[in-house]
Amino acid sequence: MCPAALLCAALAVCTNAARPFERLNALGPHLGHSSTLVNVTRPDNASLEDTVCKQCQGAFVDYNELLKTTQRPVLVQICFVLMLFFLAWFMGDTAGNFFGPSLLFWTRRLKLSTSMAACLLAIGNGAPDMAGAVAAVELEDVPLQLSVLAGSSLCSICLANGAGLLASCCLPQEDVGELGLASGEMIEMVAFYILAMLVLILLLRGAVVKATEAWLLPAVYLLYLARLTIFRSKEDLEKLGPKRRDSNVEVALEDSLACVAVPTECSPVDLCWWLVTLPLNLLRLVTIPPCDKRWDQPRRALHAACPLGLLVFCLLTGSLPEEMSLLALSCLALLAGSISVWLWVMGGTGSALPPYYGAMTLVTLVACILWLKTLSFEFLALLETFAHHIGVPRLRMGFTTMAWANCVGDIATTVALVRAGQASMAFVGTVSSQFLNLTIGCSLAFFVLLIQANGTAQLFPGGWPGSISSPLLVAAMGIFLALSILLGLGRYADGRWFPVLLILYVSFIGILYILTPDEVPWQLDAH
Repeated sequence: MCPAALLCAALAVCTNAARPFERLNALGPHLGHSSTLVNVTRPDNASLEDTVCKQCQGAFVDYNELLKTTQRPVLVQICFVLMLFFLAWFMGDTAGNFFGPSLLFWTRRLKLSTSMAACLLAIGNGAPDMAGAVAAVELEDVPLQLSVLAGSSLCSICLANGAGLLASCCLPQEDVGELGLASGEMIEMVAFYILAMLVLILLLRGAVVKATEAWLLPAVYLLYLARLTIFRSKEDLEKLGPKRRDSNVEVALEDSLACVAVPTECSPVDLCWWLVTLPLNLLRLVTIPPCDKRWDQPRRALHAACPLGLLVFCLLTGSLPEEMSLLALSCLALLAGSISVWLWVMGGTGSALPPYYGAMTLVTLVACILWLKTLSFEFLALLETFAHHIGVPRLRMGFTTMAWANCVGDIATTVALVRAGQASMAFVGTVSSQFLNLTIGCSLAFFVLLIQANGTAQLFPGGWPGSISSPLLVAAMGIFLALSILLGLGRYADGRWFPVLLILYVSFIGILYILTPDEVPWQLDAH
């Protein structure tokens, strides 16, 4: 693998680890005296607006501080709402024009089945969620971790799949392909997901986590992978839907620079929109190298600029660790510059693909994940600013705002894949992402907890408090009901079922809001 891939992987590790811990671990010393996660430093005589909200800090702006100091709070809040819509569009555009093409490139190159492609999709969608789960355990707040997990699963299964069904309703049936909601891959995925839920309930019985049982969750995931790789049949291979030549994903897969090409025979509105989005597309192309199997001088320049572009991107978004010294940063910049020069020289001047092209397509996939994760954290900062000023308790925030931020990328990716004719992969991928978070994400968090507790962690004396166990059980019932509805739709599935899933989600969120009290007990000190 070329050095650029190693650099990108290193940046991915820094970004995945640093951002959630930077925002959450700063709260640790104050959590035992605060009723909500976002209220970090709150003197006894201070109002809610006077408190500090570490999680409300975006890449460039402290949204909470801006809202506190402005003389026009209503106007600022309106701007925040508009930013939420912009970030949602930006994530959808990134998923459609960049992440979707890179995912399909490797799916077709490796001739993956729908389930294996969904596993690849799950890794991209689940990386930030897993980092957040570990961060919550570091804060000795397993209930928060479980509430985010339950809220994200319910949101993704209902709203992401519902958005996919709605997108499929706007396309001709021959372009959408088989939805696959009642396919063997989907039924198998749901069965393993329910098995993992039962294992998690068994693991957490009595509010005790034991080292002798923590391995059961990753064992379920390994069993699923073994089923896909060892026991797969010939019919499982490469079940990809039809290509839609007019979808963003397929256009970008055939010509990655189509998004910056000057449009011809377009309306003035389309031309203005192209001019507005051109800087964003150029910025992403500098960090996300094209993977359309074409080679010319513009693509050579973009591939060469990628290492430096990724480094600058991480610096601007605050993704690198704050404690990184100037010497370490200088060495990283020197390494990125050297790799850029090497990529330019090895790129050649002809139309033949360079020897490092395969490795750079992996960089494309990782860079897309970095973009989606960074945008998701910005989305989360805005949501938590509103939650902070309203005064949402930490468990309610886990079921709602933090879960919504985790799922917005899933929704964007699902819609992009459905529009590309890969509906089966999209729907299986939403469940696969939550399956990965449930098995690998929870197990990583529990292993951290067990290391702190030297083998056995007693979370609460005398078992789970009803204020925590009741909402979690209700959320599990909602997830099971949503999965049952998706499997029951079968060939009758279309966009008309989106309101049903939406009503189901809103109903269970309302029930969870009622069941979750303002004050939720904290777990025992894991140390």
